[in-house]
Amino acid sequence: IAPYSFTWNSASSSNGTHTISARAIDTVGNVATATPISITVNNTATPPPPPTATSTNLVLNSNLETSGTAGNPANYNRGGWGTNNRAFTYPVAGMIGNGAEVTITTYTSGDAKWYFDPVMVNPGEQYTFSYAYKASVPTDITLKYTKTDGTPLYVSVATPAASATWTTGTFSFVPPVGVTDVSVMHILTGIGTLAIDNQQLSSGNINSFNRGKVSFSFDDGWVEHATIAQPTLDGLGIDGTFYIVTDYSLNANNERVANSNLETTGTPGNPAQWNRGGWGTNDRIYNYPVAGASSNAAEVTIANYTSGDAKWYFDPIDVSPTVKYTVSDTYRSTAATEVVIQYTKTDGTFQYEFLQNLPATGGAWQTFTREITVPDGIAKLTVFHILASAGTLAIDSLGVKSAQVYVNKDQILSLQASGHEIGGHTRTHPMLTTLTTAQKTDEISGSRQALLTNGVNSVTSMAYPYGDFDSSIQTIAANSGYTSARSILRGYNDTKTNPYALVIQQVSRDDTVAELRSWVDQAAANNTWVIFMFHQISNSTNDTLGISPADFTNVANYAKTANVDVITVSQGVALLQ
Repeated sequence: IAPYSFTWNSASSSNGTHTISARAIDTVGNVATATPISITVNNTATPPPPPTATSTNLVLNSNLETSGTAGNPANYNRGGWGTNNRAFTYPVAGMIGNGAEVTITTYTSGDAKWYFDPVMVNPGEQYTFSYAYKASVPTDITLKYTKTDGTPLYVSVATPAASATWTTGTFSFVPPVGVTDVSVMHILTGIGTLAIDNQQLSSGNINSFNRGKVSFSFDDGWVEHATIAQPTLDGLGIDGTFYIVTDYSLNANNERVANSNLETTGTPGNPAQWNRGGWGTNDRIYNYPVAGASSNAAEVTIANYTSGDAKWYFDPIDVSPTVKYTVSDTYRSTAATEVVIQYTKTDGTFQYEFLQNLPATGGAWQTFTREITVPDGIAKLTVFHILASAGTLAIDSLGVKSAQVYVNKDQILSLQASGHEIGGHTRTHPMLTTLTTAQKTDEISGSRQALLTNGVNSVTSMAYPYGDFDSSIQTIAANSGYTSARSILRGYNDTKTNPYALVIQQVSRDDTVAELRSWVDQAAANNTWVIFMFHQISNSTNDTLGISPADFTNVANYAKTANVDVITVSQGVALLQ
């Protein structure tokens, strides 16, 4: 069957010149013979590594030995986009024989790549791709499918590291439903040089499980994982794997203001880390400590008022632009007051934000709460609760907390108590390959230790932030006590998958419920293991990697009733060979 091929082990032939030809016979007996070609065998040369594919190679001219037109190898194409100076060269010295090379000398955006003519593939069937390359910088390998409607579908599957010598790699993939063919693009995305050779694509036997597997994994520890995902999964009896960024979650809801409840006394007659403020023409009197709603409070009184104001305020605290915070204040007043934020900009100047006018409380203690988003260009803030008339204002506490975006410690322990798996996602979610070895270890091991110290019983799986990893990071993960790590490379896991490079199907707003269900169906049909990767669960369309609660519930219900086992990531890893 096409593509027609024959494997000749030249090591079994003598050194010297040999002639090869081919004969074709059609169904009615017509015969045609190809023009013979001359080949020289030299068995003293280093043979290429054996292909890893388990059946006929589908790539025509896979070793790039045959020249085509316009300076290209036959059956290969040049590709590129964006603003960069790219130069393609063929032939160049390959791993064995000819190779093809592309170089980018200046770069602003886009990429450059070689790729072979698309070959027909069958959705649901596993394929294995092996390749040889040499590159001065890290590169990317992306599958380019053609969908049945003729549009392309791109799936990034590997990020080979830079290599000064010829290096080989291999990966397996299963084409999704609704595609007809595929090509593999080895991509250069910055200044550097990439050479390719010996590309093998074969349909192979799946190292299958006894039954399809589905895992629901959740990245970053968004608060909706506890408020929406957990109740949904618990109701269905499904356990998920929740990857936590520990510095985000274990600091969630922490008070940012030192001595926010005014219990610690400073000098002179002030609460520690607090200041008296005021301006204009008025007789203002400050008093501390006074009886508060719970313990100590700070009070200011204006007896005669013409202009200006009086207030207590805490030492400015560091904040991050565009981050949400919650301002809260417990107070009692005999006159109307107002709450204003004083921002300190990065250039040292001030910017103010009015929050609210508050009526007199009639002698009772009241609480004010408001969520804010820090503007760009801001370094610090403090909060003024202002008395701007004759009267008295007492403050019992005035604080600022990071608005809860991520699950907190109690929610993490609640997830664990319900049977869900807790995994590590580093301390601060950095690009790991940009860090020193000590920093990588601190992020990876430190995250796991933080979870264990805060009551999580077992932490054996981690997820690489941004899917960014290399062999050194895999080693650090293993040495830190993780038995598996999940990437963001797309695909389906089988029993031979590397546990430190687990592949996923990423959920985004663009995915329909039918597509999400098809991932479950494909795992069921091929007895493979699909790991869903979820981020936010909300009806907001601002998060491109989010999913609506209704769609999440739909796919969870579907997986529960499908012919698959719904398992945690660590349960799946335990089944790998």
